[in-house]
Amino acid sequence: MSPILCFGEALLDLLPIGAAPGGAPMNVAYHLHQFGTQAAIVTRLGADAHGQLLRQFFAEKHLDTSHVQTDEHLPTGTVHVRVTNDEPSYTIVENVAWDAIAPVTVLKNTPLLVHGSLALRSTQNQQSLRALLTSTQARVVFDVNFRAPFYSKSLIEEWLDNAHMAKLNEHELAEMLPWFECSDVGNLLQVFPQLELLIVTKGGAGAEVLSRTERVSHSGFRVQVADTVGSGDAFLAAFIHYYLKGESLAHTLEKACAMGAFVASCKGATPSYKPAEIFRQFGI
Repeated sequence: MSPILCFGEALLDLLPIGAAPGGAPMNVAYHLHQFGTQAAIVTRLGADAHGQLLRQFFAEKHLDTSHVQTDEHLPTGTVHVRVTNDEPSYTIVENVAWDAIAPVTVLKNTPLLVHGSLALRSTQNQQSLRALLTSTQARVVFDVNFRAPFYSKSLIEEWLDNAHMAKLNEHELAEMLPWFECSDVGNLLQVFPQLELLIVTKGGAGAEVLSRTERVSHSGFRVQVADTVGSGDAFLAAFIHYYLKGESLAHTLEKACAMGAFVASCKGATPSYKPAEIFRQFGI
């Protein structure tokens, strides 16, 4: 089977403890690989020291880099991360290599395409993603990430229209509902008829998932939080992995919540781990 494609930003998070690989699509690809699911990163790095650090990380983790591009002019992306009361805030550098992802050619049987809203801040990436959607029959997972000022109602609406599964957090949901004159998250499934699944994460309070026939919630797992950077990405990767394996929504959501909690208990977005050990830790 062709790998899942994770389209968008790969960058260095400049954390208080130092630089660490980051970017939601890259994080999702990393965690999918940890679960044994093939995933390839579609991104662009600069021809610089930061880009070399990321390529070294990809090589060490045995990630599929067949669609990682090099830009001779723009620098590798960086994000300055501050953590206050366990919550991260971000200053995202603009005009970087991942803003200029060129169109890629992939196999038509690519099963899944995962992308977020942040990478769509550039028209170049929007064009490349549209071209990718027309060249494959992949089902689309839209990871909604409101990073001011890089989002708008029109942008979110267009890409929800193209998605089969979407993930957002409770704060993003609260902002979105009035846009579409919805009183409840379930109404969004009527506004966007192509959506089959809608996932809402709630931090330490867990998450819920809605399909056309089910609404399942999980109260989450209590952990000592180190930082929450990348916890939503680990959640999404676990959800995708177990959903594709055909597990029930309840079991899939439980395992996704466990992975999100585990990463929140770690420093950084890409800790090393074995999934079975994590699930034993949480009694799953």
